[in-house]
Amino acid sequence: MLAALLKAQLLNGAPVKRVSTFKLLGVHVASDLKWTNHIEATKRKVVPRLYFLKQLTRAGAGLNDLLSFYCTVIRPVLEFACPVWHSLLASLWRNQRH
Repeated sequence: MLAALLKAQLLNGAPVKRVSTFKLLGVHVASDLKWTNHIEATKRKVVPRLYFLKQLTRAGAGLNDLLSFYCTVIRPVLEFACPVWHSLLASLWRNQRH
């Protein structure tokens, strides 16, 4: 049974290349089903935006403007595909409470 699973899979007669990670609809999926790659990619997107938010704060932008910037520019990146990896967050929160 295991030998059959390890055998090269075919798609239209051509072998399918095995990869350790791939991006599907903006979500980085790893072969070990860990979210490290997705989290790192999200972090790379969010850090410059958080820096800009900091610059807006230093420039004296109002609270409503800062909140608007966060809700329209930063939060959607953080919450993108949240239902996919939400179960990880729930389990982390459970483990932290105990």
